[in-house]
Amino acid sequence: PTPAPTGAPTPTPTPAPTPTPTPAPTPTLIPAPTPTLPVPTGGPTATPLCDPTLSEARFDASGTKILFNFSSITNSPIPACSVLSLSTMRLLGYGYTCKWNAEGDILEVLLGTHFSANVGQNLTVLSNTVANATGAASCPFNVSVKLQPPVSSNLRVQITGPTILKPCQAATFQALILSGRDTNASYLWKLESVANTSNSLVQFVSIQTSPFLILSGTNFSVGLHNLSVTVTDVFGFSNVSWFTFNKTSFLPPEVSLQSPQVITGFRTSSSLSIYTKVLKSACPSAIQYNISAMWRQAKRGSPYIAGNLSSFISTLTDHVVAIPDPRSYNLKIPAYALKPGHMYGFILTVKSYLPNGHLAAASNESLIVKVQNTDVVVQIKGGSKRTLGIVVGSTNVFSFDATDSYDPDNLTYPLQYKWQLYSSSAGSIVDPSVIMTLPVLNIPSSAVSPDQQYIVSVNVTGQPAATGERRMSSASQIVLTISRAIPTVTVTANTSYGSKHNTNEKLIMTLQVASHTSEIVSYLWSTSSPLLNLSDPSVRRSSITGESLVLASNVLQPGETYEFSASVTDAEGEVGSAYLTIIANSGPSQGTCYSIPTSGVALTDTFRFACTGWSDEDLPILYRFQCYQNVSNSLQLSDISEYISSEYLDTVLPPPPATASNLTIVATIKDGLNATTSFTFQVKVSQITNLDTNATSKAASDALDSGDVQTFTVLVSGMASYLKSGSLGTVESVELRSALLSDVDSLAQGGGFAAAAQLVNALTDYTSPADLDAAIRSSALSTLATISEGFGSESTAPDESTAKSALSALGNIVGAEAATESSASGSIATSDGSHGSRVEGILASLSSALLRGAAIGEDPVELATSNVVLVSQLQRAENLGGISLSASSGGKVEIPSDLPVNSGSIAMSMSSIKTSLYPVDSNATGLVIVELRQDGVEIASSQSEEGYKIVIPLTGYTAEDVETMDFSCRYWDPATLQWSTDGLSFVNASIEEGLTCVSKHLTAFNGDASVEINVNAPTEVELEAFSLANPVMAVCVFVFCGYLTVVVIGFYIDLKVSASQGNAASDSFWRNSNNFRMSRITAGRSFLIFRKMSCWGLRRKHPWFSIYGRHHGDYINSVKRASILLCLLFNTMAICALLLDQDQKLPFLSSNLANAFVSMAFCFPVPFLMGYLHKREVPERFKIKIMGKEQATSAFGYILLILGLVCGELMWEDMGGGDEGEEEGGEDEEHSHENGFNTDMDDEKDDGENDDDDEVADLPAHHQAASILGLVTAGAVAGAESGAVAGAAIGLDPKNAECKNVRARKREERRRILKEKRQQLREVEMLIEQGEKDRKLHQRLNKLREEVLNLPDEDDISTSASSSDDEKPRKHFKFNLPNGSQKK
Repeated sequence: PTPAPTGAPTPTPTPAPTPTPTPAPTPTLIPAPTPTLPVPTGGPTATPLCDPTLSEARFDASGTKILFNFSSITNSPIPACSVLSLSTMRLLGYGYTCKWNAEGDILEVLLGTHFSANVGQNLTVLSNTVANATGAASCPFNVSVKLQPPVSSNLRVQITGPTILKPCQAATFQALILSGRDTNASYLWKLESVANTSNSLVQFVSIQTSPFLILSGTNFSVGLHNLSVTVTDVFGFSNVSWFTFNKTSFLPPEVSLQSPQVITGFRTSSSLSIYTKVLKSACPSAIQYNISAMWRQAKRGSPYIAGNLSSFISTLTDHVVAIPDPRSYNLKIPAYALKPGHMYGFILTVKSYLPNGHLAAASNESLIVKVQNTDVVVQIKGGSKRTLGIVVGSTNVFSFDATDSYDPDNLTYPLQYKWQLYSSSAGSIVDPSVIMTLPVLNIPSSAVSPDQQYIVSVNVTGQPAATGERRMSSASQIVLTISRAIPTVTVTANTSYGSKHNTNEKLIMTLQVASHTSEIVSYLWSTSSPLLNLSDPSVRRSSITGESLVLASNVLQPGETYEFSASVTDAEGEVGSAYLTIIANSGPSQGTCYSIPTSGVALTDTFRFACTGWSDEDLPILYRFQCYQNVSNSLQLSDISEYISSEYLDTVLPPPPATASNLTIVATIKDGLNATTSFTFQVKVSQITNLDTNATSKAASDALDSGDVQTFTVLVSGMASYLKSGSLGTVESVELRSALLSDVDSLAQGGGFAAAAQLVNALTDYTSPADLDAAIRSSALSTLATISEGFGSESTAPDESTAKSALSALGNIVGAEAATESSASGSIATSDGSHGSRVEGILASLSSALLRGAAIGEDPVELATSNVVLVSQLQRAENLGGISLSASSGGKVEIPSDLPVNSGSIAMSMSSIKTSLYPVDSNATGLVIVELRQDGVEIASSQSEEGYKIVIPLTGYTAEDVETMDFSCRYWDPATLQWSTDGLSFVNASIEEGLTCVSKHLTAFNGDASVEINVNAPTEVELEAFSLANPVMAVCVFVFCGYLTVVVIGFYIDLKVSASQGNAASDSFWRNSNNFRMSRITAGRSFLIFRKMSCWGLRRKHPWFSIYGRHHGDYINSVKRASILLCLLFNTMAICALLLDQDQKLPFLSSNLANAFVSMAFCFPVPFLMGYLHKREVPERFKIKIMGKEQATSAFGYILLILGLVCGELMWEDMGGGDEGEEEGGEDEEHSHENGFNTDMDDEKDDGENDDDDEVADLPAHHQAASILGLVTAGAVAGAESGAVAGAAIGLDPKNAECKNVRARKREERRRILKEKRQQLREVEMLIEQGEKDRKLHQRLNKLREEVLNLPDEDDISTSASSSDDEKPRKHFKFNLPNGSQKK
């Protein structure tokens, strides 16, 4: 289409004539040449050696079967697949099937999934599997042939796709293989234009693997097009398919104004907001289709107004209006830009462009706005009636003030006043000399008489109407005079229009007393209306004895008139009063709202909300739609749209709460004075099952870029619900949240504070703290800072739901960060406290915004979430002493009475946060922030000897906790970036009253009037001791459950062995025990013996492995061994718990290693004692006699013993004086073999009696190391294994008594020499350290060291003692063998 000229209506494109389609050629099957069969290689010879035999294997025409042809009829063996070799079967895929044909000479194999058989591969039939028809003969060898391609193909192809292609639409065409082999096929596409055969567009696309082709309508012209595809299968056979589709002409975008085309009753004091829906019908995908919008004003006589609005063309105004953002889809004109009494026309032109920049199509929409004149608002301060005291001879002057009057159509226009004083008693106008034309009328007391009634009236004239007509309104006040001096009282109220007040807003009435000679001692509010009971505290938000009376919203009956009285009493008992009349303004009525359709899918289907039949005398009527969403574990209202002038709204919807199937819609209908009425209805919305988050996120961004805040809000709210459902992984969830928060921040930067607050709250509502990583939390805090600052810049306070959304989002961030593992001790802040400062700034801004418009003495405004509570109140400075702020959660702050502040109002705020905003090193109960502001500025200096009393609830603590806890009060000092206690003191703590601290200053906290008091319990665990949330308790439960499981399984195994083997298992155990003793003593040293002994030691003595690896006949069964291990574990845990946070201060050891050392020392005797309790005497028939000479044992065992003692604990059996408690004696001495437990350790006892040194010198050197290092650590499985192997490999055999004295004397002599040499070494070393440079000293030092090193080892002493004593009898080890014989 030819682009329309600037300023002219866009012509409708002329459609091209429909061409006669050229019929597509008939699809033709292209046969492949008959393949030549290759001569098989590696198979049988050409002349078969047997019959029947496999002659050929070939694919059938479909390529999905393999036909095995035999030389003659076979016996058709069953199962048919059994004749194939294993290698052949592997090529046939999963789930293949085999069957014989009716004649029995062809085996048909239907290939399974993922088959790998291909032309040229060898296929084999097994020998002796296929015989002739009688079954008499079969081939005695395997027969292999090469797989051949099919002779012909039944390949059939069909193209599927749209027959009509819209402009810019991307269409997907698919080549379906109806029959034939579809794997590894290649595709060749061809596109021909039928409409322009002389210059046809031919496009080849060669795709080897995919049967799909995606075409964009922007690549070819309007008309018919033929699409063909040639498919070639793996065997070389080809087939061609044709498809015809029609490319249509470009369609103009569909534009829908979300407002009536003619808006009447519009007020110039309101801002004009027109929302537009642009449906990109020409390019639904919007991949390469560009849309632009342009708003312009239509003047009188403009030919561009839509035909149905042509009657308004002649009455359009010539006044030019500046459109702030003409290229936005939405029209927004600020208040007072449109003149009252004028009619305005606006035209929206939406154009669509091709990727090359050419205009494709355009649409126009028209709008008419009629601005009405509004009455001038006249208000006389003092109320509707006043009482004045007249004293004869007095020179008092009574003032009547009308400066609160204004012209709603022009706030800057200079008003004209005309006062009149009328005497009701005399029925005449008072002397005209008192009539004035100023905003304030001053009447001297001499002009009126006492005990009379007067009426003071004023006429106020505003800006003339567009027609030149005067606009004037009036107001009056009744004055009662009495003959004595009384306080002069005036009353004002925050009415919305004159005496009208919207019932959906709180009513604030404030009295003022003119200068009076006597002090005012009391105030009292009352009403004469029987519909309102002021003694009921639920209807008011302040006391009836204060300077202000605040009524809660929705307590006045719509349409009713109320008269309120304000009385003050001075010290002399004189009472002055004033009266105020209020008319309760009702919202629109008599209408209904509904949805079409009543059900659909979230974020997919479009719903139309309609509100019809609503009427009100105060125009215009606006409509807003909201829905209930489950955010932060509570139902909260989420905006679907702002206030619009249209009675209907087309929109998609977010999903309902997870537990509901219906979405509750709240329609709010507002009149011209902001009085509202709510209407609720429900829509059935299905949950999202599979959301394309990328496409939805892009749609939301596009809507925000175009100014469509309504669509953006709904899409982001829906995606937030989808995120909370857990349908996305953590990484995808974090990425999507981050992108959406970035867009929400842009919305907040643009001034959409209310919508941004709700969306931040929804996006920070997490299922797991990991959903909000550090970057997301920081980004959300930045957005909240922008929102809270924006609240402060607005003229009115944010509504409660919006402020609660912002605070709830802040609570989500605080809660997520406190629960994140990277946060230390629940603190959310960085080390410099910058994070906490940001949170404090947001809370301060929220508090200031909430108090905007609040009355002095009004009840505190409280916003509470699960993690953060904010309480704010406005008080007079003179009444500040003793005032307290209390939160419903239990927090409280009391202001001292000696606070030095100037007169005026003081804004107080208290924030209670469950976690600390600053780094903590102990278990903090939370943080309390107190802030005082005067005239919007933080109080800079406030010293108090009395102190600020802070009470913090001890939520989650028990009375026992409080009794055992040590509390401290601290504040964060931003100068030192540390906690400080200066000026803070702890008072008391109890469950009933909470934790009380006192602060005597405010100036030391961040340079402002804030107090951060962090309450700590340094030695207590924050979680309940017996809660599974406590990791210690969780470990205990896990260990005990594991013990029960082991006991049950072990008991079952023992019971099963006992039932199957009986006493044979026990006999086998004792016999094996004796055999292992015999092998160790008689078999000498070898790796085989070492390995056998190690395995036996593991099975008997490993504290973990032996539970299930023990010998079935062992008298210490699995249950007993598990009980021993359980006692060891719990005993170790108990000792570690006692030593928690205790510094043992052992040299050369860190705190943890020192604690482990002490724990090991305490826990070491446990397995010894438990093993001793379970010992059993050897059965009589298995007792043995030991005779003969001692055999030396492997040194490798001693090394393993050291490793075991260093890294793990051994059971009692491991430290016995020899395996199975063997004892040694004389040649004829008999000893009982107490298997596994030996208490006769003569060597060690003797050594202990002779030990007079501080060191453990009675053991050999490597035994000393093992004894000391074994106390360092415990519990490692590897160490336990090493210890068990060591106990089995070492033979700590007792020495015979005849050598005992010799060894003792030699050891004592060695110790004496060693002690002397060591003393000499110390003396020489001290001389060298003192600076002696004598060369002989160094020679003497080296010689002493050699002498010490050359001293014999105590093991050498023992060996030499026994071997050098020739006169001593040789030892023999005598065993009782089963047959009664003996072996030496």
